[in-house]
Amino acid sequence: GQGGDGPGRARPDHSCGAARLVVDLTGLVTHDGGAGILAALGATADVPLDAGAGGLTGLTTLDMAPARARVGNTELVAVVDPDELQDMLLGLRGLTSRRGRAAGTDPALMLSTDAALGTLAGALGVPDAPGLGAAGGAVLALTALGAWVTSGPSLCAQVAGLERTASLADVLVTGADHVDFATRGGHVVPEVAALGERAMRPVVVVAREVDVSGRELRTFGVEVAHAVGGDPDLGADELTRRAAGVEASWTW
Repeated sequence: GQGGDGPGRARPDHSCGAARLVVDLTGLVTHDGGAGILAALGATADVPLDAGAGGLTGLTTLDMAPARARVGNTELVAVVDPDELQDMLLGLRGLTSRRGRAAGTDPALMLSTDAALGTLAGALGVPDAPGLGAAGGAVLALTALGAWVTSGPSLCAQVAGLERTASLADVLVTGADHVDFATRGGHVVPEVAALGERAMRPVVVVAREVDVSGRELRTFGVEVAHAVGGDPDLGADELTRRAAGVEASWTW
């Protein structure tokens, strides 16, 4: 994607051919701290960077100059799953511990893998922080290249200027297939709810199914949710008709 120059931002030299490069890391199942990305960009080390986390064992030197030169002043945006924005890279709450315990991995292998990722983080000069464990740790490499991390819904809200739109609106309306207390309608509904909280505007959800009480809805920032019913494969025309019926019932 392309983005304009922000306040105080020097004009990019377009080493990557774009002012802004959005890297979609959602659904990534790698486990190498982004070392493979660094290798593809030209970074070199005294161990292979494209052989997974195990290949990082024994890392002592890492030359990032070629990768940083290739990125230049291009703004990098790392997009991750919203559920991973608080994921740590290392330790008991880290990437290897979470995945290893879920898969029943040998603790010795988990410890050696965690140590290898820690060595990579040290070589990159990036301390562990929430979000670095997202996308198999690929965020670590991109952070070292100057990327900022966000979720897809947050980035779309920023690009669309929804903060300003919300400040001018009387009510915010969003949609979902199914709203319950566990999923809270997916990733978009919580983003709009947070926007409504900042703008001090009520948030209304229109969904095919609603399995949550009004009291529970308000605990995550939604004033009310309306169910339109129908099958999971509800067609666009029928969905529009049902949503219009809900809208016609509203009074102010």
